[in-house]
Amino acid sequence: MKFYPFFWKCLIFAALHCSAFGDSLKLVVISDLNGRLGSTDYRESVLRGMDRVLEKKPDLVIGTGDYVAGEDISHKYPLSRLEAMWDSFERNILQRFFTAGVEFAPSPGNHDASGYAVMQRERDLYQSFWNQKAPRVQLIDQRFYPFYYSYVVNNVFFISMDSVTPFRIHHGDLQRDWIRQQLQSPQAQRATARIVYGHVPLYPLLNKGKHSHNGRGKYYEVLNKEQWEENPNGLEKLFLDEGVDLAIFGHSHAFFPGKVIHRREGRQDRVLRILSMPCMGSGARYLSGQTGRSKTGFAVVKVHSNGNIFVQGYLLSGEVLDHRALPERIVVPGQHNRYYRDDLNWQ
Repeated sequence: MKFYPFFWKCLIFAALHCSAFGDSLKLVVISDLNGRLGSTDYRESVLRGMDRVLEKKPDLVIGTGDYVAGEDISHKYPLSRLEAMWDSFERNILQRFFTAGVEFAPSPGNHDASGYAVMQRERDLYQSFWNQKAPRVQLIDQRFYPFYYSYVVNNVFFISMDSVTPFRIHHGDLQRDWIRQQLQSPQAQRATARIVYGHVPLYPLLNKGKHSHNGRGKYYEVLNKEQWEENPNGLEKLFLDEGVDLAIFGHSHAFFPGKVIHRREGRQDRVLRILSMPCMGSGARYLSGQTGRSKTGFAVVKVHSNGNIFVQGYLLSGEVLDHRALPERIVVPGQHNRYYRDDLNWQ
């Protein structure tokens, strides 16, 4: 058999291409699985969605909060009801990951471990539950686990944040300084990529007319005191300074893969890539500029060995979410801020 030079060129190119651009990590992100307050079961669509999640054969699954239907402000339910919620989560969700040999690394949500004192029993229960089920990953700093912690998987550096209350990151300076230390650590500096994730997001991206009233509502439930223009020492500026490649948030119940661009005349653009997660459970909301509710679903994040990150949304049925059907831009607070869909050329 005769081999021609062109064949060898193709073979060498294919080998180099696979080596340089192959996936180093496939990550599935899930968020907001809960139903109505006090519910101890999950929608059938959530359970079917779990089949689709596992079909992706991820290296890791992370959660951006709200796994159970808590936030019982009035203490309507006894502690036994809250424990039953977590039993249901373990049986219907977590055990399926364990059976498949997939690790699950959570961050808390307001329905799991609210930061308000009146819900301290839920926060205590969250800690008790996850202390027995720590993800088997390379933990870097677990002093504040399970509320916030850092770890490495396949040379990707992760920070799970305690972002359960609006306006400011929970624990304020304490957690913010800790995040800075983690991002400056040798493990983070030599990582292929740095990903942070939590529940309450940095920016509002919901339809203001449908999700706000008299200055209140879901539209306003964001970390506005951590935005760069609001606070030059806040969380967003920290992410930009320390090279965060992707920030992932839940709570909004609306899918939007975007980039917040800070553009000031005479200065280089500063860009933070943000993934807003759809919910898996109830309460899908209206994205800004949309006439229909965001679809329920999950996301797959692929981190390539060259550091590039690819994000794809999926419906709970497994169908691909068409990013082109999403708004090209979300108008957000700030004189110099632009929030674009991340597949667009925003130059």
